[in-house]
Amino acid sequence: MNAAYRPFGLILMAALLAACGSKEGSVPATQVAAKVNDKEISIHQINYVLQRTQVRPEQADQARRAILDRLVEQEVLVQQAMSSKLDRDPQVLQRLDAARREVLARAAVEQIASQIPKPTDAEIAAFFKERPELFQQRKVFKTNEIVLPGRPSNWNEFSKQLESVKTLNEAASLLRSKGIDVAVASNVTRASESIPLDVLPKYTNLKAGEVAIYASPPQLVIAEIISAKEAPVEEKQAGPVIEQFLMNRKRGEYLQGEVKRLRETAKVALLGDFNAPAKDAAKDTGKQPSAAPAGQEAAKPSDAASGTASPEVDLAKGVLGIKK
Repeated sequence: MNAAYRPFGLILMAALLAACGSKEGSVPATQVAAKVNDKEISIHQINYVLQRTQVRPEQADQARRAILDRLVEQEVLVQQAMSSKLDRDPQVLQRLDAARREVLARAAVEQIASQIPKPTDAEIAAFFKERPELFQQRKVFKTNEIVLPGRPSNWNEFSKQLESVKTLNEAASLLRSKGIDVAVASNVTRASESIPLDVLPKYTNLKAGEVAIYASPPQLVIAEIISAKEAPVEEKQAGPVIEQFLMNRKRGEYLQGEVKRLRETAKVALLGDFNAPAKDAAKDTGKQPSAAPAGQEAAKPSDAASGTASPEVDLAKGVLGIKK
């Protein structure tokens, strides 16, 4: 099967939820695409899945047939599940309820986010001028790098020692002396937008041979600059990317405030064991809690867990689409 149609499995999970909540009555014959025993699959179900895929217009007919095939397979399995009374299984019921809650929560997020006005032309122009290192002074760097999956647990002990290193090899030797085995990646290409915004102003001024150490959660990067090539972006070209970035930032800030407001106005009562003060795991065991691999600090929860993506990440993804 064409690779363009492989993502259907995940999308059809959403279609399954929609099918579970559909009316039992039959749809008009003109809207029926197939029948599986006594159950009908409608054109609306196909279109719902099609709308959630990225398919070129010339591939639409082929995609619709592929979707219908998957929906038929899905319906066969649904009927088998119903025949086996899996719809009464406690675990299945819990999963269905969890999926329903997830869909409703995300719908609420989308409704709240839809109330945010688009950034104005003035806001877009101001951001362009405020961030010359991303646009007028944008660069493409070639580096040699060490990328740690997280901050080492003994980082505080020797992070100051790393500040004095002159080369990446010195940094690698120091890390190994602390029991951290590292690999050096050569000739890594990074554009300005792939550097965290709070680090970028200083990073842009680095010269060949200089070493930079910065956090790019959940990773820690130690980079030695090989070269830096100017690759400016014009305001007209950057405009749509800036608009999306500012929109995401506005939505993230508004959503956080709205969720906080809703929680404060709701009557939330913690019961049973959850009503007791949280225990300090480190005091109880005498050891620091660790869910990460040995020698690494656990990553902090990402913004995606709260339904919003980091605007910096969105900006990087957008500008990276601009040809060098």
